[in-house]
Amino acid sequence: MWERRLLANFDWGLLALVIITAAVGVVLVFSATHKTAQPYLYLTQLLWVSIGLGLLLIILFFDYHFLAQISKYIYGISLLMLLYPLLFGSEVSGVRRWIRWGGFSLQPSEVAKIATLLLLAYYYAEMEKVVLRFRDVIIPGLMAALPAGLVALQPDLGSSLTFVAIYLGVSFVAGARLRVIGQLILILLLIAVVSWFTILKDYQKERLTTFLKPRLDPADAGYQVRQLKIAVGSGGIWGKGFLSGSQSQLEFVPAQHTDFIFSLLAEEEGFVGTVLMLAIYLVILLRILNSAKVARDPLGVFITGGFLSLFLFQLSTNICMTAGLMPTSGLPIPLLSYGGSYMIATLAGVGLVLNVRMRRTVN
Repeated sequence: MWERRLLANFDWGLLALVIITAAVGVVLVFSATHKTAQPYLYLTQLLWVSIGLGLLLIILFFDYHFLAQISKYIYGISLLMLLYPLLFGSEVSGVRRWIRWGGFSLQPSEVAKIATLLLLAYYYAEMEKVVLRFRDVIIPGLMAALPAGLVALQPDLGSSLTFVAIYLGVSFVAGARLRVIGQLILILLLIAVVSWFTILKDYQKERLTTFLKPRLDPADAGYQVRQLKIAVGSGGIWGKGFLSGSQSQLEFVPAQHTDFIFSLLAEEEGFVGTVLMLAIYLVILLRILNSAKVARDPLGVFITGGFLSLFLFQLSTNICMTAGLMPTSGLPIPLLSYGGSYMIATLAGVGLVLNVRMRRTVN
């Protein structure tokens, strides 16, 4: 329940930075889409931000211990939601990722991320172990593997990897030593090798090979890689100015309001604007880390540590992808990219962090 004294520990700075970042995202979405057939998308993005902030406030009213206790039910519902598009969803561009009702669509993988994070944190907290051995991380690994596998079948390889980040992050803060983490990474690498020959589709393999040699196919698979590099590099120090980026305004960069919105920022605002945005992200990460440090119990540490791992993984992957340092994976950047389910899930995760922080002195 809500108590006035909880406001004394509320992290207003984190909330302000998150709102500022989301507001920048709305402006960037406007810049990316105002000349397209959907110039209203910035208003839709503003709606998603509002709904996400509303959910964030709702989460604050419930003690995170209660949310963790019901996590198994949320997790179970999220698995059913992941199964629905695979069994009954319509295929769009070769994928089945959304639950649709009329004009509304939901990407269940985003719900599953938060549900898995809560369940893993609760499971490790109930174990009450300071040091985790390899056998201690097997069951949590299966918990993360189940939704990851269902997401991979949609197929959405990028989102399936986020469950790995959550699992490794929560396991590490829960007490898994570097040797155990190393063993887990080795197993994941072996799975990746097997998947290359048995599971990965041709277009997914093409992304990896194109990343290594984009010049081999500059007009097709290498197009994204080359255009992203041009957009990022052409911004220079100060950028070309708002609504003045040639790559973005002429729509050379595909999906520039979703997966590659950071390239729009780099082109229009240049090196200076990019550094300022990265500085904001750095402060957000540090405040999440601080919430983990001051949490009153292991459960709070595991929740905030797991969300920190998820947020950092998605942020670093998108930036490296945009800069041409990684293959394109379809992962949006937190709080900036257009997308309802993703925005709402990210703000729900921020709500969990704020929840842990504000209850750090409650008995």
